[in-house]
Amino acid sequence: MTSHKEKIPRRHKYDVRLGQSAIRHEDLSWRLRAACDADTAEFFSSEPGDTSIVKKTRERYAKEICRECPVINECLLYAIRHKESGIWGGMTERERKKLVKKSRKNVDVTEDGNSKIQ
Repeated sequence: MTSHKEKIPRRHKYDVRLGQSAIRHEDLSWRLRAACDADTAEFFSSEPGDTSIVKKTRERYAKEICRECPVINECLLYAIRHKESGIWGGMTERERKKLVKKSRKNVDVTEDGNSKIQ
C-alpha cells in the first residue's frame, strides 16, 4: 500500500435523498468497480478490543483506498441508506451521520415537489 499524507476532503457534495423506492430498486453493480476488495476488507471496520490507535490506523488506510475509488459516491449513498457501520464512501459512520444531518438542513423543495440539496 502506498503511503499518502492525509488528504481527506472536508466537504462532500453528495445527493443524500433517502427515498424508499431507491432502496427497493437499487442497482449494486457499482460494487464490482470498487477499489476495496477481500484483501483490504480488514481496514474498513474495527474489531472489538481495538485500541484507538489501531482503529484510527485502519480508518486512515481505508480512507486512502476510498480516495482512489471510482464509485465513492455510490458507496456513500448505499451506506447512508442502509445505516452501515465502518468506513463506506470514505467516511466513518459518525461522519456520515453528520453529513445527513447537515444535508437535511440544506434541502429545499422545488416547485415540482422534488427536493434539492443546496
